[in-house]
Amino acid sequence: MTSSSSDAGSTDAVASARPCSLLDLPDELLSRVFKLVYAFESDKRRRGLAVTLQRIRICQRIYAIALPCWFEHVTFPEFRRTSGPSTDAFFGGLIEHSPHWSHVQSVNLRNVTDVPALTVGTLSAFPSLESLTVTSGEVIPLRLVRAVAKIKTLRHLTLEGGCTAQHLDLRASSVRRLSTVGNAALLRDGQASHLQELEVCAKDVRDYTMPWATLEVLRLPGNAQGYALVDGQGALRSSLEVATAGGTPLPLRVFELGVDPLPAAIEGYYAGQLSRTRSEQYALLYAVLKLAGPRHLKLSRNAHCPVAESNDSFPSVDTLEMDSSLALFQGENLEGLATFLSHFPSLARLVLRGFRFHDTHTSLVADFVTMPTTKFGVRWPAFAAFLVSLTHDSRVLDFEYCPPTGARWIRFMRHVAGEAFVPLPMWNLRHPDAHFCSPR
Repeated sequence: MTSSSSDAGSTDAVASARPCSLLDLPDELLSRVFKLVYAFESDKRRRGLAVTLQRIRICQRIYAIALPCWFEHVTFPEFRRTSGPSTDAFFGGLIEHSPHWSHVQSVNLRNVTDVPALTVGTLSAFPSLESLTVTSGEVIPLRLVRAVAKIKTLRHLTLEGGCTAQHLDLRASSVRRLSTVGNAALLRDGQASHLQELEVCAKDVRDYTMPWATLEVLRLPGNAQGYALVDGQGALRSSLEVATAGGTPLPLRVFELGVDPLPAAIEGYYAGQLSRTRSEQYALLYAVLKLAGPRHLKLSRNAHCPVAESNDSFPSVDTLEMDSSLALFQGENLEGLATFLSHFPSLARLVLRGFRFHDTHTSLVADFVTMPTTKFGVRWPAFAAFLVSLTHDSRVLDFEYCPPTGARWIRFMRHVAGEAFVPLPMWNLRHPDAHFCSPR
């Protein structure tokens, strides 16, 4: 009896010591794994369905779980005016697996110069298509524009190319999130009056009509050439003042603004214009903060530390993100940032990206993980000073920092203001779901 019990116990111990294999995971976790893998290898996915099928034909269970995950986000091949074997193979594989079309949630059409009729028909055959991205160095083909207007399930539309409002009236569509490069005509005459989220990548917004009454998210990051807004800030302020004239609260929750209007490389050639335009940017920023009261603010292209009037206070903001290459190891910049943060009395979460706390390219994150606290403070005095200031002079509970050349976050949290911050595990920038180093 004793021997039998001992043998059973040793068998259980061996079984419990056996490493967990991929197939030991439940279907729900396997599905999550494949979704993360597809997201992480997005560049490789562009090779097409054939490559994916080769990798997941391990067993029937893996194949059955992984294939629908791949179909959630489909990237079409680049369409030129002459199609080739790769295009034919793509459509062949797509049609072969038409039973999985119900899983398609987003489609990416890249560098479109011509659109086969089969593409138009395929888009309308995806019953759950919610997100569509179209990029083109030219005007988006009319055939495709008309097809987009007929997709009744579409909620999120990204357009990087010319498009005429005559053939795409947003009022007749189900689109609620629009990201566009140019295409001011789409936002004229109340055509965007039902949008909830809007991103405009342009340097001139004089011809845009902002749907303030419905907007929950507004992003004005500037354009791909490095320009933020240069013209039209006054018109935006005026329309905002009209929208809030009767004391009507606006639904805006998130506001993003590219602060500095010109690429750093050419600032010296436009010194006078730059000063004037930056003042217009700040005027727009503070008008939105005072009149619309967003909770989440993101400021990108910060070549200089933002400046507010001494008596300004923006209590609506509880989350602030800032992207900049500003050198905070220079005392005046560090002091300027601390002063700017003091205008946000309700700030609970702060995210800084790209700010430099040292004049070399050594890794702050690596030093933080490996060095004793005192030695780290000597090596990175500006960062240590900023963290002390944040601890005692703010109500921030969650602070994240990503160095200019780093691939990982360094993150601190605390439960209540006044407590010391506690470092959390490091995070990979591309995938916040994946932990890397443990804190000290």
